[in-house]
Amino acid sequence: MSAPLACVEFGPFRLFPSQRRLLKQDAHVPLGGRALDLLILLIENAGNIMSKQQLTAGVWPDVTVEESSLRVHIANLRRALGDGRDGASYIANVAGRGYCFVGEVDRRNAALDNVSFEPRHERASGLPRRPARVIGRDDDVRAVAELLASHRFTTIHGPGGIGKTTVALAVAHGLIEHFEDGICFLDLGLLKPGGSVPHAMAASLGLMVQSGDPTSSIMGHLRDRQMLLVLDSCEHVVDSAAAIAEAIFQGAARAGVLATSRESLRVDGEHVYPLSPLAIPPADRAIGVDQLLEYSSARLFVERAVAGGHRRELNDADAQIVGDICRKLDGIALAVELAAGRVSTHGLQETAELLDSKMKLVWQGRRTAMARHQTLNAALEWSHDLVPDRDRIVLRRLSVFVGPFTLEEAQSVAADDHIDRGRVVEALAELVGKSLVVTETNRELRRYRLLDTTRAYSQVKLRESGEADVIARRHALHYQERLARNGMDPTTAPQSPAALGAEQLGNVRTALEWSFSGTGDASLGVQLAAGAARLFAGISLLGECQKWCERALAVLDGNMDASRCEMMLLTELGYSMMFTRGNSEQARSALERALEIAEALDDRASQLRLLSGLHMYDRRVGNIAGLLPTALRAEAIARKLGDLTAIAAAQVMTGISHHLSGNLTESRAALAASLRRPASLQRLAVNFFGFHGDPEIVLARTLWLQGFADQATETAHAASILEQQDPVTACLALIWGASVFHWTGNLATAEDYVERLIQHADEHSLSPFRSVGVGLKGDILVRRGELGVGIRLLRESLNDLHVEKYNLYTPWLTCTLAQGLAADGHLDQALNLMSEIAPIAEQTAVYDTPDLLRVYGDLLADASDLRGAESCFLQSLTIAADQRALSWRLRTSTSFAKLMVRQGRLRDARVILAEVYSLFTEGFATVDLKTARGLLDELERQVAD
Repeated sequence: MSAPLACVEFGPFRLFPSQRRLLKQDAHVPLGGRALDLLILLIENAGNIMSKQQLTAGVWPDVTVEESSLRVHIANLRRALGDGRDGASYIANVAGRGYCFVGEVDRRNAALDNVSFEPRHERASGLPRRPARVIGRDDDVRAVAELLASHRFTTIHGPGGIGKTTVALAVAHGLIEHFEDGICFLDLGLLKPGGSVPHAMAASLGLMVQSGDPTSSIMGHLRDRQMLLVLDSCEHVVDSAAAIAEAIFQGAARAGVLATSRESLRVDGEHVYPLSPLAIPPADRAIGVDQLLEYSSARLFVERAVAGGHRRELNDADAQIVGDICRKLDGIALAVELAAGRVSTHGLQETAELLDSKMKLVWQGRRTAMARHQTLNAALEWSHDLVPDRDRIVLRRLSVFVGPFTLEEAQSVAADDHIDRGRVVEALAELVGKSLVVTETNRELRRYRLLDTTRAYSQVKLRESGEADVIARRHALHYQERLARNGMDPTTAPQSPAALGAEQLGNVRTALEWSFSGTGDASLGVQLAAGAARLFAGISLLGECQKWCERALAVLDGNMDASRCEMMLLTELGYSMMFTRGNSEQARSALERALEIAEALDDRASQLRLLSGLHMYDRRVGNIAGLLPTALRAEAIARKLGDLTAIAAAQVMTGISHHLSGNLTESRAALAASLRRPASLQRLAVNFFGFHGDPEIVLARTLWLQGFADQATETAHAASILEQQDPVTACLALIWGASVFHWTGNLATAEDYVERLIQHADEHSLSPFRSVGVGLKGDILVRRGELGVGIRLLRESLNDLHVEKYNLYTPWLTCTLAQGLAADGHLDQALNLMSEIAPIAEQTAVYDTPDLLRVYGDLLADASDLRGAESCFLQSLTIAADQRALSWRLRTSTSFAKLMVRQGRLRDARVILAEVYSLFTEGFATVDLKTARGLLDELERQVAD
């Protein structure tokens, strides 16, 4: 028995510091030297916070070490301990201070009986050293070892550079003690293609071979031995490797075979383990440095960059760049290592940019690496040379695809008179088998993809072949036809990114770029742009939509004038310009010209959509008088179409027209009619007819104006689901929803809506909506008494809205600006503003004219012009009564009652306010009704006195 040694126990671990050994349930836990030093130092100071400076000084004395290196080693140590999994907690990061060992520590003496730490290399023939660092492969090593233990014959399968050899070596070193007759490692990459694996194996085993075929000698040697044969890099001698591996499996019951290959051996007994790329950081969210190191590809990159001489501390902005690099390289270990090695020379940002060039294919790796792993080009050349000419042709043609593609798409591009569609299927299967093409099986429809490095290499081959333009034309034609099928019916929304495949946006862009290039086909590009514009608009990529529409219309030839293609381009151009540049005459002209073409083609569905666009344009510029005729015309066309969805959409247009015109009863009737459509049509394609939102948005405001505040609030909350739809609908839902909560006095919810509105508009470059959001934010600040900032934001908003000709909201915001100026002591400026907006409001603010007159009256009263104030109040009450806008009547009656109190007309004040208040049946918790109730109570007390 060995002598007891000082030992520290925590969780399932035992640490022997003097022996520098860590056990987990008597099994050795492999740790790098620095990670082990860190663990010992942290445990020696368990419960105390160790600063980063203390840790680096203790582990790297007399050496300057960057914090990123410490983070990498801490992350590796946590991973080895399983920190954070299954409730385990050992090392805590104390923000701004350092790290602390928080696990429960038990110090005692313990023995090291029956524990072996050092592999007995004399039993491993030709086995290279254990990899110093195996990053992100613990689960793979464990799984392969278990598979080998269960079935004796395992092939690690994957593309070049993914880490097959690294995993195989880690597995072999971990199993040395389990094979009593040792391990034989064969680097088959040293053999020429077609070389004899049995001869290489016999030589490695030290066998004297008396015949031309050494298989029988090998079998005689292995028959009763418990030995592991590691066959590394079988792909170029796959037939020979497969034959001897199968013979060993069948004839040597105690022997095991572990192979690595870019294609499986496909023989009896083989169990294939597909090796996945290293984990890559997500693209859909921003992560910091600490989160970055949770992903194995990023840990490998950072460690190799530091080892290569990169000394600058990583920050969160750098983390985004590293994440992008790892994604571009698909988590392929060799590619990540090679890229990391360039960081000390080029810097992080330039390295990322160089990845988009062919330079990455020739970056040099470690001098001691195998020749086929010296560069990416060498690794890919190795695989490329192993496939027949037909498969090489198909591979280089497939490089035209950006991201995943289907079998049908592969056939459309790769097949021709010499390689028919059936042969493309066969070639694709072979390329998948040889790991030159990968499959994505997490979909109902199987998709294929070239890894980024393979695609870059194959594109070079495609250019060298001289058929790059021929393949690019096929690729563009395929997507033109697909988009044409998708967008033929303008009454339905184009397929969502999920249906078309969000990845296909890259293919569409690539096809457009080629079509309008010097060697492309502009005529094909025009047709492609017409279909693509519908897709871009449908998913709110409006800037891109506008770009391609303008580019296509600029090269439209005479033969395509007044065509459906021109109509589609003009339609999407008009829509996209409204949301990105404002309401220019160019946007209106595009829609009007498209409508002329739709009428000439007798295309009623397109007419309906274009009338919707013109209705939207008039609404935004404030041409309220023009809304109802357009809506009624659209409704007539919808009824001729006989499409229930189209009818419902037209009814929403009619409802919004009446709403903004102050015809509240008619508005509510039209909106109610649209809501009575069958349940199967709810929220179906309505956005493509006009108001970019369902009737609930308009109905909530109409209900409030009619005096039903509680119903309005409930409807506004129900309509909030629209924020999850396209960004345009989201912005409109937030603007109109914010107005409802603003009117009810719920400024907290209104402010939340406005902040989300600004965020949506910023993210999707919807400049006009952002201008509205800034104005609404200024409005809320003024209401809260933050006059300086509020006035500044209102001025900024109004200036931008004027430039964008977005007049619908300017009377409201100008009115608030006037109130803010008055509160800030600038009553004259406020009155001037109100007089200036009067003529504009007559056209653009019909529905809220009563409230504008009320505010004007309040300001005149503050200026002691009581007669002018009374005139405004009386006009406001008359218009509000005509509109049946009970909430406007209440506000104006409250202001008028206050004016009467100043004039000593207490009884008149009580009568006018009590009459309106008595008409309400709900909303008594809202600000307006509570204010009115309070004033009424005060008037009743004063009258009684």
